[in-house]
Amino acid sequence: MKKVNLLLIAVFVAASAMFVGCEADPSDEPTIKITFGNVVQDEDDMHPTITVGSAQDFGTPLAVHLEFDAPGGLKEVRIRQTAPTSDAGNYGDYPMTSGFDGKNLHKETITVTRPEGHNAAYTATYILDVFDNDKVTQEASKQFSVTFVAYNPTQPLSTADPFVWTKQGTNAGTGDGLNVVGLQMIGGFGGQTPNTFVRITPATGTDKFVLLAPADWEGTAQITTREALKAKIDATAAITGSDGFAEISANGSQNNLNHVLGTKVGDNYYMIRITSSGVQAPPAVPATTVTINGSYKSGIFGQ
Repeated sequence: MKKVNLLLIAVFVAASAMFVGCEADPSDEPTIKITFGNVVQDEDDMHPTITVGSAQDFGTPLAVHLEFDAPGGLKEVRIRQTAPTSDAGNYGDYPMTSGFDGKNLHKETITVTRPEGHNAAYTATYILDVFDNDKVTQEASKQFSVTFVAYNPTQPLSTADPFVWTKQGTNAGTGDGLNVVGLQMIGGFGGQTPNTFVRITPATGTDKFVLLAPADWEGTAQITTREALKAKIDATAAITGSDGFAEISANGSQNNLNHVLGTKVGDNYYMIRITSSGVQAPPAVPATTVTINGSYKSGIFGQ
């Protein structure tokens, strides 16, 4: 009886050893290592992500380094891009099933790029799979995502360009940058003596002419970018009426003025500040002559 029991125990131990020997050794399981640029990701993270770029930075292409390790030998490696679907053709289904030559380690680098002209936020997601050569059903799978921040660059306004505009009698006004900013001074002076004034109106081709605030030109809330100037002019009611802007006197000089105007000419926006004016009357000049001094800043979109 003892012999039978000993025989049964021996069989049981042998069988147990066989089953234990068949269990997969975790160290033999395939693994995937992901490195964003030169930053190695945690191997326990099944879906590492990275955000690149900024509102001012379109985002340079990112190199993603992949290592597929199968201690039992590589059977197959797959790289699949799942989002956005419109770009899935880049790596729609990219299986590699040959060329391993008994290797157990394969390295691959993917360069993830935001499509040219795609300024909205953009995320590319990839699924990675590696199959063991000895046990085809044994595999490792991971994902990774690269997100480019929405690109919305701003550009500063130009430095202020000084100007002197001149209006004499009924002649059309002339001067530095007058036509550039889309303004004109035509006809005689408005009003009636002794309260006459220069009429500043939009020139042909000017899309909008508005009155802005002194704080828009300088101060803690001043407008400094073309985008901000565009937004302000687009949101401000246009100056209407045949007299246009009628605050520059034709009867006497004015110092310490601070009138700020805005124009839209095609794709470009301008902010104009008038700081002083001078008046000469006959017989010193053939007709009443008004000079207007100031400067303007440009926000150019049409280049």
